[in-house]
Amino acid sequence: MERSVMLLVVFGACVTLVSGQKMENAGDVVAWCRETDYKGSIGMVTKVYVNSTKVNEFKEFMTKHAGVAKTENGYIRFKVNTDYTRGDIFWVVEEWASPSALIAHGESDWFQNHFLKVVPTLVDANAPMQIGFYLLDAVTGENPDCDKKCDQRCAKKCSKKCAKKLI
Repeated sequence: MERSVMLLVVFGACVTLVSGQKMENAGDVVAWCRETDYKGSIGMVTKVYVNSTKVNEFKEFMTKHAGVAKTENGYIRFKVNTDYTRGDIFWVVEEWASPSALIAHGESDWFQNHFLKVVPTLVDANAPMQIGFYLLDAVTGENPDCDKKCDQRCAKKCSKKCAKKLI
């Protein structure tokens, strides 16, 4: 497997839109991350169906994975949440400072030597995966940087509550 192939390969092909560009598989997402002029923050939400006998193993592994992700350059957010309908369905939320930060995450030794080997043994291979890839472009006026700090750089994009701290 090529080192630049990331999370999306593990969970199969997807169709999503990023800046109006149709993406049909993981290679398209990786290519976009490598070729885009966009330098802003990006994110992914993945609906993961876990083998019902491997739920605890999945939770333990993803807790370790989140801890590693938090130490990587460009990390903004990494969360794993249980679906409200079933205890073997999870929503994985990842946000990164740039496309290059997501590429670096997918190329890291941890991802290549642990994630790509362990996660496929835990997921339900017969279940469809749903993956959303998005720009953190602050459509609602919120800025992910405000979760960590609020300064002049984000004041124009922050909610009124956060921006008031700057006055």
